[in-house]
Amino acid sequence: MQRLSLIMLVLYTLFAPVMVSALTESEPRRALVIGNAAYPEYPLRNPLHDATDLADTLRRFHFVVTLITDADKPTMERAVEDFTQGVAPQTAGLFFFAGHGVQIEGLNYLIPVGATFETTSDVKYRAVLADWISARMDESGMAVKILILDACRNNPFGRGWRSRALNRGLAQMQAPEGTLISYSTSPGKTAADGAGRNSPFTAGLLQEIPQPQRPIELMFKAVRARVHEETGMQQTPWEASSLRGNFSFAPDAPPVVATAPVPVTPSTASPQPTPSAAGTAPSPPKPPSALGAPAELLVGTWRFTGVELGQRVDILWHLRPDGTQTYIINGVAQGAGTWQYVGAHIYERYPDGRQGEGAIQILDRDRFVVTIVDNGFPAHTGLQRLYSRQ
Repeated sequence: MQRLSLIMLVLYTLFAPVMVSALTESEPRRALVIGNAAYPEYPLRNPLHDATDLADTLRRFHFVVTLITDADKPTMERAVEDFTQGVAPQTAGLFFFAGHGVQIEGLNYLIPVGATFETTSDVKYRAVLADWISARMDESGMAVKILILDACRNNPFGRGWRSRALNRGLAQMQAPEGTLISYSTSPGKTAADGAGRNSPFTAGLLQEIPQPQRPIELMFKAVRARVHEETGMQQTPWEASSLRGNFSFAPDAPPVVATAPVPVTPSTASPQPTPSAAGTAPSPPKPPSALGAPAELLVGTWRFTGVELGQRVDILWHLRPDGTQTYIINGVAQGAGTWQYVGAHIYERYPDGRQGEGAIQILDRDRFVVTIVDNGFPAHTGLQRLYSRQ
């Protein structure tokens, strides 16, 4: 019996890390985190801290995060569109907004920075409809969809702005299948911005998300209890859920440093032009750590097809074991470049001399997701591409 127990312990020691890694790799995670504070007439103190701190926490649990602060309406809409394009199978997606939000005629609107309103009709066309974000996530094919709204802090229009259509707090939204929507307080109530670095609600999230092996429903229950106590029973977070499966932010292992890209604000830069077709292979770029041998699993021919920035894209990518690579983009050969795989990142030098970096999530032997960290075009940063072996 002792010998059998020893054998089982050895097997667990050998294979448990592989099981945890497989869980992480088979469930791609992406997040869009927005914090708006610089409202000209009614600024807030904590949304930038809330968004930045939550983005850092999510990266520890394998989320690829796009962080945006003080965004106007076009920036918010473009970020949502990018966030919901090119989604890999079984992806868990999370949207977080900290800032002003209002309810008008039963619909919730997130207030961009720089928008001006004179009537309730202005809000409908100059703010971002929360239901639109939920619908985009649902239509993207995300397996798990999480919306977190710390956005009902007070009336952003002041006491002089009154309308029967403008209601207190946020309204409860319908959660499409596979969706959990979390509010910083109960429907029709307002939430505190907080006297410390974070709002009471976001502070609760930062405390409870790292707890291991806790289903998301229990995590939010713990946040509710924490906020209720901290605010003297004045604020009660709320959720609406139609999740069918199980989801945990920290399934098993302690948090690790994620391989997510650096947070960016989407740019108005134009889509990537077609690189020059000629040229010899330049020397490999130098990544931040020592170079290692190319990953054997990535060697081969891979294909990505999808829509990026409103354009149809078909990429055939050939990674050779000697560290050279070629692209065929929309049927046009791009010349030769180089690649190296280091620490779950791929570092490239393109045929036109630009350097690139992408975060790699291997799903299985025939599929991987690359998240663009930097390819010289800011509009592409944060985009995800699912490649399949050819």
